[in-house]
Amino acid sequence: MLFGMDPRLPHKLHLELTERCNAACPMCARRVDGGQLNPHLADREITRALFEQFFNREFLQHLIELRLCGNFGDPAVAQDTLAICEHFRAINPSAALIMHTNGSVRSSEWWFRLGRLFKGKHDAVLFALDGLQDTHSVYRRDTSWQRIIENADAFMRGGGNAHWVFLVFEHNQHQVDEARTLAKTLGFRQFTLKFTKRFRSHRTGKLRSRYPIKDQTQAVIGYIKPPSIPTYLNPVVTEGSLTHIGEVCCRAILNSEIYVSAEGLVFPCCWTASAIYPATTTEDRGEIGDLIRLAGGKETISLKNHSLNDILQANTFLTGLASRWHHNAEPGPAICVRICGQTVDAFKAQFQHQRL
Repeated sequence: MLFGMDPRLPHKLHLELTERCNAACPMCARRVDGGQLNPHLADREITRALFEQFFNREFLQHLIELRLCGNFGDPAVAQDTLAICEHFRAINPSAALIMHTNGSVRSSEWWFRLGRLFKGKHDAVLFALDGLQDTHSVYRRDTSWQRIIENADAFMRGGGNAHWVFLVFEHNQHQVDEARTLAKTLGFRQFTLKFTKRFRSHRTGKLRSRYPIKDQTQAVIGYIKPPSIPTYLNPVVTEGSLTHIGEVCCRAILNSEIYVSAEGLVFPCCWTASAIYPATTTEDRGEIGDLIRLAGGKETISLKNHSLNDILQANTFLTGLASRWHHNAEPGPAICVRICGQTVDAFKAQFQHQRL
């Protein structure tokens, strides 16, 4: 079983369709401070054919939620996103369908067609709109605010539920109220403020007063700074609560969820998946990578090598990971304690949601 979960689970699938993205955001693990690409990435992608190979009809019918997001890529960039959503919706018309995107690619027609598939009460596309037209691209580099607005409008005209997600920094904090008002005027269903914890290094615990923005040569071309308004700061930044000690209450188990990377690898969640591919080294490293190697390597959790059922029922990486979550075991893994530890909730502290 999936580290002690009921064998009928999971009920939710978090899926990364692609490692590709059009943006160059400084804090994204896809690039080194927005400059050179993460050396581990190889533009891997889940096509419709692979989607059907990985997930059979029975499993898809059983889901209550399919979430398209990921660590490195934007699902709107993947070649078969629309076809996969259509396929899933034909098999499971009632499950929640959720997608996270910068929204700055594809045609209005494509977004209109996507909107027809996201009409349910719990369906949503979350558009990353970090400010207004003059500030958005400071962080969300290589994207067009105007094009995102046009695509979101087409999506909503197709009947889709759209959410505006605003990542707050010093350079855009003064636009929060205006952006919230605009979101309501345009027809967005929800407005979410997001407070990043990435100004504090999870490896050293040190706080950066500013974060570099680099180009393809790794030359620094600017900086972004955390908000100066205290209510827009993640507590992890202000308190430095990045402890590696404490019992873990796994969100994947609580939510009956698994994560599948664009490489076709099965993890409990996106955070454990991200831990094996740091952007600043050509070698995967850390506790999660070590546990995978001890279990026999990435091939043991690959859907290209094994069925999903076989991986969930008997994989030694997943059971080994679970054994490290309690006080009577050695501390860590650090990523698990940081996200799902009982003494710190770095994930929940990121968000402030408001229905419009």
